[in-house]
Amino acid sequence: MLVKNNPTTICSLILFAIVMTTTWIGSVARAEEPPLKVFVFAGTSNLAGLGANVTELPDDLKGQQKDVLVWQDGAWTPLVPGKAPAKPGKMFGPEVTFGQAMTKHLGEPIGIITGGLGQFAVIDHPEIYAGLVNKVKAAQKSRPIVIAGLLIQAGERDGVTEALANAFPKNLTNFIDRVRKDFGTPAMPIVVNLAIPNTTMAPFVDVVRKAELSAKLPGFAVADCDDVQRGGDKIHYTTKGEIEFGKYFATAMIDLLKADKMQPTGTTAPNASANKHQPKTALKNQEVQ
Repeated sequence: MLVKNNPTTICSLILFAIVMTTTWIGSVARAEEPPLKVFVFAGTSNLAGLGANVTELPDDLKGQQKDVLVWQDGAWTPLVPGKAPAKPGKMFGPEVTFGQAMTKHLGEPIGIITGGLGQFAVIDHPEIYAGLVNKVKAAQKSRPIVIAGLLIQAGERDGVTEALANAFPKNLTNFIDRVRKDFGTPAMPIVVNLAIPNTTMAPFVDVVRKAELSAKLPGFAVADCDDVQRGGDKIHYTTKGEIEFGKYFATAMIDLLKADKMQPTGTTAPNASANKHQPKTALKNQEVQ
């Protein structure tokens, strides 16, 4: 059947061709899009920044970070301190300086997923852990991503009772094996913040801290943040503390990413003195000026 030279028909065919071409180009672009390197943050109130105030941030940290994408409400959105990831009140967490340092180190955009984790004995609070895993799995379906690392601020609640503290080494190993399996990343680097030394809150926290520092696990490091500024309750990091906390996390994770192979290390960063794999303290100041 011949198509008459009807202007309306010709315009429709041209429009159809443009739509099909645009769709094809978009599909090719998505297929060739490199996976976004994503870092998962899991933990309790210091990860949320309970003691910090976004209005006290220096000007160079207050704005949007277009190269740091946060998984929020089922979509990827640029990081904005206190808003993405969403925080109650005027809080912000270590993701602010971590994101700045990691994008500078990698030279490419990164993603961040935040979630809760009360303690390493996840069997006691399975719903919190399930929420974290579900959030990661949802993000994995949204676009090509690779889980590049996990950063954890927890451990204090594992020192609340003597039984929990004594079980910590086994619980830590079991947690690491489980989370790597659940995230589908068997060699995922993991950084844990050294449990905050507050024996009023956690009478047996020193047992936990000793176990963290002596753990020899592949792709695992401990960020020693004991000198990070805390508020009057001696638990929660101040605004200055959260800024430094993010830098310490970045330092430890960058060291793991730089490693040629995931060898058992039990590394600490940046205040350990006896470990040859110790991240350089200077790095935390060089990565974020």
